[in-house]
Amino acid sequence: MASPKSTGDLIEQIVRQAITDGHIGPGHDPATETDLLAALTALTPLIEPSVIEPQEALTAVDRHLDRLFTRGT
Repeated sequence: MASPKSTGDLIEQIVRQAITDGHIGPGHDPATETDLLAALTALTPLIEPSVIEPQEALTAVDRHLDRLFTRGT
C-alpha cells in the first residue's frame, strides 16, 4: 500500500482495504465513499450555530455507515 499524501488519501486507502477485506460491499466506489465521509464530518460546524441539531448529524452519519458496511449493497 502506498503512503498516503493527505487525510483524504488515507481514508480512501482504508475504504479500499475494507472493500478488499469484505467489510464493505464490492459495489462501492472508494473515491465517492471517501467524499461522502468527508462531507458528513463537515456537519460538525453546523451544530454550533444550530443550523442542524446534534442528533440529526449523528443520524446522518449512522445511516451512511450502516449503508456503507452492509455487504452486498
